[in-house]
Parts: sequence; C-alpha cells; structure tokens
Amino acid sequence: MKKNVLPALALALALILPAALAGCGKSAAPSEPEPAPEGEAGFVSMANPWTETDSPEAAAEGAGVGYFTVPEEGFMTSAGPVSWEVFPCMKGLAQANGHVGATELIMRKGLRQDGEDVSGDYSEYKYAWTQTVGGTEVRCFGNTEGRTERALWLSDNFSYSFLVRDLDDESASVGLDADTTAALVGATE
Repeated sequence: MKKNVLPALALALALILPAALAGCGKSAAPSEPEPAPEGEAGFVSMANPWTETDSPEAAAEGAGVGYFTVPEEGFMTSAGPVSWEVFPCMKGLAQANGHVGATELIMRKGLRQDGEDVSGDYSEYKYAWTQTVGGTEVRCFGNTEGRTERALWLSDNFSYSFLVRDLDDESASVGLDADTTAALVGATE
C-alpha cells in the first residue's frame, strides 16, 4: 500500500506546487511601502531628550535648574578665549557647548543628587586631585598631572562639571592648567 501512496502524492504535488508558486508574486493591489518616520532608517529609536537653545538662560529654563552662568563669550583664559556654539538642555540638566582656545569645552549644571557626576564622561584618568576655588572644592581629573580634563563641583543644590577634549582626537590628552580651571569654575558661581 505504501507503494501506491507515493505516486499519488507525487502527482498531487506536481499539480498543486505550480499553482501555489504562480500566486506568490501576485497581490490583489500593488501597495507602496510605508515610509519610515522622518530622520529614521526604518527602525524605531528613543526620542532625543536634548533640546537646543541659544543661551544659557534658555537652557536653564528648559532644564528647570533656575539659572546657568557660564564664562562670557571672549572670556580670556591662559588656554585662550572662551566661545560658545549652542546651549542644549534636558529635564534637570543644562549644558553649554563651545571652546576654550582650540579645545572643545562642555560645561554642565544639573540638579544635585548625592554629588552626582553630571559630566557624562565615563573615561578613566591617570590622575585625580582636588583644587579649591573661592571656597568650593573642585574634583579634577586628567591624564597629565595637574592638567584638568574633567572637573566636578557642587554648589547649593546643584552639580557642575566641565569637560575638555581635543577637537581632532578625543583620545588625545589635553587639559587646562590650575588657573584656567579656577577661571572656568569661578565664572559659574
């Protein structure tokens, strides 16, 4: 009986398979693929929490941190003048993106939560030390002794930070001397 089933099965497949394959490429009505949401390549991602503003005051307001004082445009340091490009913010965090001389500078102010590091920098540094600026203890980090690449400090109910990076090579060791560190920290008080 098994011998009789195989030829019948083969015949049924021979008749059904071409009909099934013929229908694979056809559809009732051609449809356009749905476009991906603007700015995305067909995948869903989290919304960008940052909003760009044009002033430290607007960034502070958007972040809900009261005020955000940064060195004035052109403020002269031993590393060169300070310049600003944009002031992004998100809930609880105001930021200023710019330069000190030829080095990228990012300053932040966030709501103080147990001395939280608001710098967003998770790099390991060879050196860590403290520097006092106008009665404020500043924790400094850098890969060259005495040259600050990341600084953290607390004032009132807020955490502050600045971060400097080489514009062309983020892994390059840059850093600001103690006077420039003090000038930047002092300008935020």
